[in-house]
Amino acid sequence: MSVSKQDIERLTDYIEQLTYNMESLEQESLCDLDVNVGFQEFKVIFFLGKNGSTKMSEIAKHLMISSSNLTSIVDKLVNKKLVKRYHNEDDRRTVFVELLDEGNQIFLDYRKQKMKISKIMLETLNADEQKQFMSLMEKITFGLNWKKE
Repeated sequence: MSVSKQDIERLTDYIEQLTYNMESLEQESLCDLDVNVGFQEFKVIFFLGKNGSTKMSEIAKHLMISSSNLTSIVDKLVNKKLVKRYHNEDDRRTVFVELLDEGNQIFLDYRKQKMKISKIMLETLNADEQKQFMSLMEKITFGLNWKKE
């Protein structure tokens, strides 16, 4: 199916604005939580909250940061007692990270904040538009995931 250059430009503008708005709301949510966690640290907490105990290399790959950068972020989180780092029993070279209770609570509190934002977004639409929006979001999200692989 052919797509016009004008539609591509409009969509790009909308995505840029939506991304900016979402990042601003996420920053505000972090401030509302009143936690001593930087944005990069929080991205690690959020990833672990969604995925559980994970290899350092997988976290770095997902967040698109270097292993050395991730190591310094995880060091800060370990010092704040939000995560723990441990070695694989079978292969000591493999390092895992997982949330501790306080880190998990930060994740859960933030997730609640994100749910409020999602609710506000959906409330701007009527019931039919909500269904259509959710269907399109699913299609686009899984389409983008497929293109990545």
